[in-house]
Amino acid sequence: MNILIIGGDQRNVHLQTVLTQAGHTVTDFALGGKAVSPDYRQFRWIVGPIPFTDDGRHLHAPLHREKIAIADFLESLPETATLFAGTIPAGFAIHCRHVDLTHNTDLYNRNLVPTAEGVIQILLNQIDFTLAGSSILVAGYGKVGKTVARLLAALGANVSIYSTAPLEQNEISACYTSVSLGDLSPFQIVVNTIPAVVFDARNLSTLQKEALLLDVASFPGGVDAKLAAKTCSRLVRAYGIPGKKAPRTVAESMRDIIVEYIETER
Repeated sequence: MNILIIGGDQRNVHLQTVLTQAGHTVTDFALGGKAVSPDYRQFRWIVGPIPFTDDGRHLHAPLHREKIAIADFLESLPETATLFAGTIPAGFAIHCRHVDLTHNTDLYNRNLVPTAEGVIQILLNQIDFTLAGSSILVAGYGKVGKTVARLLAALGANVSIYSTAPLEQNEISACYTSVSLGDLSPFQIVVNTIPAVVFDARNLSTLQKEALLLDVASFPGGVDAKLAAKTCSRLVRAYGIPGKKAPRTVAESMRDIIVEYIETER
């Protein structure tokens, strides 16, 4: 099979390697090598970036000099193709099959540890105090929030959780402190995992000026960026953490999932 990989970060760089090592023919574009766009009509299997975009208009392609417009890219894909990639923003038409890898449960679960370890790494690089004994709010108690909270607690942090899910309250209360987002002043660090804006005019003004706000939710994130620029001097937005923390590990998981899907469809 001939697979095209376009854009993305080190995950897709390593994906090219592990797919080739597994005996597959791989063509790449916008990964720091070829500068000429291929003829997409030649490919049935196409792997795009995760996340799909950083700005809602162009493909996430940090290793490529030129911008690749989402609309032009999607328009060029043949109807017979299958695109493996992140979530395509609303408003863009796609005429071929799209497999959203960010919604793949197996890949999501395999990414939990690299994501949580990456969060810890980012925090340690940003602060001049220990996580042990610090007051940290984790917004969101899905799988990522749970894993991050567990690692932070294991390091001795005082962890509070924000979640609106009623079924999660008993578990949260047993292990952490359950809080609202109305007053952020008690926290030295806030980690957001909710992919919807929850940090805005209602609460950003209560955040300590020296506090660190780390947004790890998928695009468009959970923070009003324009307001945060005025009220929060230490906002860090970190997309695609698994690709930065453990790109080869993630690429191996992606390979397994993509090849299994292709073998089923052939």
